[in-house]
Amino acid sequence: MMPARPTRVKIKNELGKTRTLPDTVTSFQQTGQGKEHLVLGLGPEPDMLPAILGHPSRVWFVEHDLFAQQMGQDWEARIPASFQRIPVHALTRERLAASTLWTYTPGLRLFPSFWGPILARIRLLGRTVFQPSRPPVVLLPAQNNALIVPELARAFEQAGWRPLFIPDNLAVKQMEDLLLQVAPTLCLSLNLAGLDGYGETHHLLREAGVNVVVWMVDNPFHILSRCQGHFWKDIPLGVTDDWFMKPLQALGGQAFHLPLATDPFVFHPSRHEHPQNSSPAVTFVGRTSFPRKQQFFAGVSVDASLLNLAKQGIPQGRRRDFAWWTDQLDIPSFWPEKAIRKAGLGAEETALAWRLACLQEAASCCELTLVGDSAWHNLLSRPVTLHPPLDYYTTLGDWYARASITLNMTSMLLPHGLTQRHFDVWAAGGFLLTDTTPGLRIFPEALYEPVAFREPDRLPALIQRFQHDSRKKHDLCQAWQEEIFASHTYAHRVQKILEISHK
Repeated sequence: MMPARPTRVKIKNELGKTRTLPDTVTSFQQTGQGKEHLVLGLGPEPDMLPAILGHPSRVWFVEHDLFAQQMGQDWEARIPASFQRIPVHALTRERLAASTLWTYTPGLRLFPSFWGPILARIRLLGRTVFQPSRPPVVLLPAQNNALIVPELARAFEQAGWRPLFIPDNLAVKQMEDLLLQVAPTLCLSLNLAGLDGYGETHHLLREAGVNVVVWMVDNPFHILSRCQGHFWKDIPLGVTDDWFMKPLQALGGQAFHLPLATDPFVFHPSRHEHPQNSSPAVTFVGRTSFPRKQQFFAGVSVDASLLNLAKQGIPQGRRRDFAWWTDQLDIPSFWPEKAIRKAGLGAEETALAWRLACLQEAASCCELTLVGDSAWHNLLSRPVTLHPPLDYYTTLGDWYARASITLNMTSMLLPHGLTQRHFDVWAAGGFLLTDTTPGLRIFPEALYEPVAFREPDRLPALIQRFQHDSRKKHDLCQAWQEEIFASHTYAHRVQKILEISHK
């Protein structure tokens, strides 16, 4: 008869999720060779530690209260008499550097907000670079082809900073090595790029004295769904959509409004073909769905009855957006549970139906050119001209400037959101017609009211009004350009980021 497998200890982690603890013997990592033995987390079997440590006469240890409470009195009674608990504030750099450290490695995954700062201090014990660089350095984690990051780099340079690009998937050890060599002042992350889900890189940056700011340019709760700890609540979170501020703050987040913007270096009338060379075509630039949509929503399904109800409201201009879907699904918590993705998928499918309704109306009254993926042909019943995607930094501005009208339909994933088109089209010297969203309130009403539509069937009349040049159209273009360049460039957003990071 085979011996019964030993019962594994189960514990609830920082987020209240049950986890099984691994074997004690294989769960400790030794670092340092100091005289004092210091244990960071005892694990489920503290009576086994003397043998693992080599039977030292005296041992100091740090433990998380929630771990100790869940282990109970029997566990506490198994702590060797030679072990003495010390508070976290006793873990000075000097003491850590002079100790032999024994780290219970599962602790970081169980309670990252507690162990993350401690382990970050240990990792940077050899750091000798403490004075911030001059000019100040800002870390910009990004992929090579990431949008917005080049614009931010230029804006930081204009503000007297030196941008340092780093990979968006930088490993913790790579961040450690970087911080042992340079002394940045700020790290600006787009959508948590460069920050791991347990907050290890964030805690390293904070230990090194680096301020961290995150700019959520997409739906924040989609992004936060990968966070396995509360570390994000310690980071100022810029949101392009101010609707998210209240639910984020209710969870303890530090949300502030930071809308999208444009870069005059990329989009400016002087850089693009003159409107006199314009084509009569009305154009829409956009994909049928965001990249890796199927992968992101894997295992999530849409409530068919709710989607049908959402579509029924489209002709009347009723925006069944992310806020509506969260209400209809009665989602109790936006984080850490991932049920919020169900609302996100519903909003995304509604947004596609909204775009299709608007594009069908536009195609009924004019020559319509779509710049995007080939899937549009399978979705639209009216004839349109399909153009392959354009490069954002080289040819898109020319396209906006030449088009008679560029259309915009805002994603339902952002209830009060805007798109890059709200800024780039006007900056390039183009003309934009957009659906009405609360996000437009950052602009003067006198500017957006003439070019906004609420119902899809209002679009043909609006197109007919502005398809050809007129004094009204020219004056609106001029006024929009002045507004964008005066208040909505990345230089303006960087100034806001610097104000927030120095509070």
